Amino acid sequence: MNVDFSSFSGSLLTRNLNDVLKKEHFLLGSEYLKTLLVCVPKAMMNDWYAKYESLCSMIVPRTTELISQDQDYALFSVTLFQKTEDTFRHKCRENK
Repeated sequence: MNVDFSSFSGSLLTRNLNDVLKKEHFLLGSEYLKTLLVCVPKAMMNDWYAKYESLCSMIVPRTTELISQDQDYALFSVTLFQKTEDTFRHKCRENK
């Protein structure tokens, strides 16, 4: 992915993502599954790939996708069952 950082204002943590996100990045219309976005420090990208499936139960395997990155962070999507969303968010915070 070749990204022109000069057009961005702020890091992925703080800026508006409307110009980055597309509906194709999300699983839409599912009663049970949900797509979440996770901003990971670039230095921890390999850890993310190695650990995201084991952060909690009911994560759909191999669903993470790198959407965008800047100098410091990478934005990933991941699909999981809706009922595990709170647990997943908690585990992501624990693994900062």
